[in-house]
Amino acid sequence: MSAIERTIDKQDADSVRSRLYAWTQEQVRLLQQHVWTQLDVANLIEEIESLGKQQRQELRNRLGMLLGHLLKWQFQAEARIKSWFATIREQRGVKRCCAIEICHRIVPVAQSKSWQKPSFQENQATSASGNRLPRD
Repeated sequence: MSAIERTIDKQDADSVRSRLYAWTQEQVRLLQQHVWTQLDVANLIEEIESLGKQQRQELRNRLGMLLGHLLKWQFQAEARIKSWFATIREQRGVKRCCAIEICHRIVPVAQSKSWQKPSFQENQATSASGNRLPRD
C-alpha cells in the first residue's frame, strides 16, 4: 500500500484508489508540460520508491516459488503433480514474457516452435528418469 493510501481511512479504499489515480494523472500531466513548480515532489519520490520495493518483493516471491517447485520436481520425482509443473511453467512464462518484450524492442524475434511451451505429458516423458527439470 502506498504512503498516500496509508494516511486515509481504510473504509474509503475505493475513493482512495480513485483519488490516487487522479493524483497520478495530474502529476503525469505536469511532467509532460514541464510544470516543475507544481509537482508534488515529496509524494512522487515516495510513490516511486514504494513501487520499486513492491516490484522487488514480487520478483523475490516469484523466484522463491519457482526455485521451490524446481527443487521438488528434481528431488521428489515420485511425487510429481501437475500443479508443480503449472507453477514452473507460469513463473518461467512471466520471465519469458518480459524477456520477449525487451527483445522485440531491440531485435525482431522470429516466431518459431522453440518458443512454444511443452505439455505436462511431454515433460513427464523427457523427465522420466527424475534427473531432468521441466524444459521451457
